[in-house]
Amino acid sequence: MIINIKKISKLANWLMKNNHLEEFDKLNKIIKIAGKLTDAIDLYPEFEQEIRKLYAGVRPGYFNWALEELVDGNATSDELIPLLSRFQRVRGNLERKDLYQYPAINILRKAISRYGKTDAEVRAEKGEKKSQETDFIYKSDNFIVVWPKTEFASCEWGMSTKWCVSAKESNMYNNYANDNVFLYFIINKNLPDKDVHKRIAMPTSGDLGVLKSEIRDALDENMTMEEVMEATGDEYDSILSSILDHASNTNFTDNVTDQAKAAAVKIRNGEDITIDELSNILKLMGDSDSGDTYWIKLIMSGLAAHPTLADTVLNSSPQNKHHLEYEIENSLQYAQSGDNKKSADDLATLGLDLYLIDRYNVNDSIKLEHLRKFFSEDVSVLKNVFPKMLKHLLPFREGREEMVGFISNDLIHGEFDLIVEAIEDKELLILYNLEELTSRDVDILGALGGAAVGRGLIGQEDLSTKLDEWDRNYSDIEYGEENYA
Repeated sequence: MIINIKKISKLANWLMKNNHLEEFDKLNKIIKIAGKLTDAIDLYPEFEQEIRKLYAGVRPGYFNWALEELVDGNATSDELIPLLSRFQRVRGNLERKDLYQYPAINILRKAISRYGKTDAEVRAEKGEKKSQETDFIYKSDNFIVVWPKTEFASCEWGMSTKWCVSAKESNMYNNYANDNVFLYFIINKNLPDKDVHKRIAMPTSGDLGVLKSEIRDALDENMTMEEVMEATGDEYDSILSSILDHASNTNFTDNVTDQAKAAAVKIRNGEDITIDELSNILKLMGDSDSGDTYWIKLIMSGLAAHPTLADTVLNSSPQNKHHLEYEIENSLQYAQSGDNKKSADDLATLGLDLYLIDRYNVNDSIKLEHLRKFFSEDVSVLKNVFPKMLKHLLPFREGREEMVGFISNDLIHGEFDLIVEAIEDKELLILYNLEELTSRDVDILGALGGAAVGRGLIGQEDLSTKLDEWDRNYSDIEYGEENYA
């Protein structure tokens, strides 16, 4: 805008003559300011465009200082305008608060840079960072639901709560994020900060549903889904739907490595997965503080249907399998049903290999390879393991051969008698009638037959007949004590 100084001056004179002094003072200031612009352009016509930009961008009291820096070639108007704007914001905190106490722009820059950022600037930057590191899931007049994607955002949104994911020290956000847990915060706009339901944490196990064991109020006390429903009222269904939709479309936190993501997708899709690929997930499980993780749910849900996952787990390194064993055991211990509790006890007693063999479709060669390790265990362990081993080994030829060799060659005095006590009826009769086993030694036949008679599975006469038959056919064959006694 170009100001006509002559016309404004005439108006000012009229205001003064007619005693409109307040209006005169205001207009006179405009005249002085406008006069500065005109005088500056008259003096430095070659800088007219820069002067006009400077005139429009800085406070009137700073114009002369800025003009001098401009025409001396020390700075452009684009450099001077933001610098002087910042000086105005921080000058109250500077030792020299008058701009004209700074003889040059470089001295002013140093003074401002040493001061750092104002509280307002810090708040603005934190607000921008908080927004950038957050997904906004749901908004209404009453509620806002956010997913903080970083520890910083979690601390900001969880302020005034007792949540470990919002703590300034020993923050657990990354532990949850590594487990692929999505932390959704439901914030009630209408409640005061001190209200226990002002903020509710409702996490999910990735896209596998709400992690009900970790729903918390602002005091970090557990909440049920029913309590969340009561706290959110008519908007509960909309909030829950928004959370589940977001989780389904997001799949993974930013903490999850690309390698682990690729392995998870293969498990979901039923694609073959290598030992190295699976290790990317098992290592994450090893870093977990919780048994209730996305990864354990993913693997457990995939084992039953996946064509090769159980085999891959069995062939993984002992260290990585240990992580899985620990997680499966914890997961099953949280379950309520009697069957699952039994599974947890089995896992603790028998080991992960037998647990997987017992419950999932593992091929015979893998099964045999992993059952062999139990043959060298102490008999107190074998007594619990042996019945399960029989169920897996007897149905196929190599398995039967392995079991016959083990019973005949690897057991010492008294061990077979202890093991026979634990064998179930069906397998006991199979062994009793297995000629390649009972032909080896009359004591083996006697132990099996005696147990079968005791349980009423065969009569004493049947056993006597079989022992007589053995004596006629095999008594001339000698066995050393190292085979069986």
